[in-house]
Amino acid sequence: ATTIELAWTERNSATSWEIEYGPMGFAQGSGTTVTANTNPYTITGLTANTNYDFYVKSVCSTTDHSRFTRANHFSTAQVPATIPYSYDFENAAEWDNWGVNTGYSSVNWFRGTATAAQGTSSMYVSADNGQTNSTQMATVNTSAYRDLDLGTTDTNFTVSFKAKAGGSPDAAYDGLMIFLVDPSVVVEGPTAAITSPWGNVNNLYRIGTVRMDTTFSEYVVELDTISGIRRLAFFYFNQSTSFIGGPAAVDDISIVMTSCPRPNSLQITNLDATN
Repeated sequence: ATTIELAWTERNSATSWEIEYGPMGFAQGSGTTVTANTNPYTITGLTANTNYDFYVKSVCSTTDHSRFTRANHFSTAQVPATIPYSYDFENAAEWDNWGVNTGYSSVNWFRGTATAAQGTSSMYVSADNGQTNSTQMATVNTSAYRDLDLGTTDTNFTVSFKAKAGGSPDAAYDGLMIFLVDPSVVVEGPTAAITSPWGNVNNLYRIGTVRMDTTFSEYVVELDTISGIRRLAFFYFNQSTSFIGGPAAVDDISIVMTSCPRPNSLQITNLDATN
């Protein structure tokens, strides 16, 4: 969450390098600069759950140094939530532990009171800074995510949440997808295609989909024999102009260890016409 080790390939004989880093998109010259006398080099004191850019240049002598590299990116980790995990979005402090990401400055996930399954607050997509759960854009891709510590031993978990999301009746190019992804993958802005910050939606570990369900319904997902640090991600995408209902909203997330796991590794043997 606060530390990263950077490494690079030295192309001459420099033994000293200059690193400049700062929030993603920062103007060079305004970042934090450190002198590295080792490669790799560890930077500490970073802010958790934050996207950064960094640049490196070689210092060949006091009078001769290279240009900086092109921008490179990294995202510091969240401090993972422990299990059991329950969040009804009423607590503002826990929302600070969530990450949000969008390719459109005017549309993103917000925690607010525009809609809720119960209580007063939920997490939803908005085009007006959370004032309403609505957007008129025909193309929107945005995600919200929370890191989870599922322990060191493969275990079974039950994930439940309440959600709603509109969509177009003629195509599946919109809706809300729920993923478990690798927290070490850099979170970058989604593209106009149906691509999440972690890659193409078809290549991810999708554990659920919400579509054409414009009132809050409960969804339950079983995770079989899984462990480690995982990122629970809600990815909302809309590629259609013929859209019915509002964009996605999520409430009342619960993740618990499954007390009675479902069977797995099913096998079929000795099959004949009737047995």
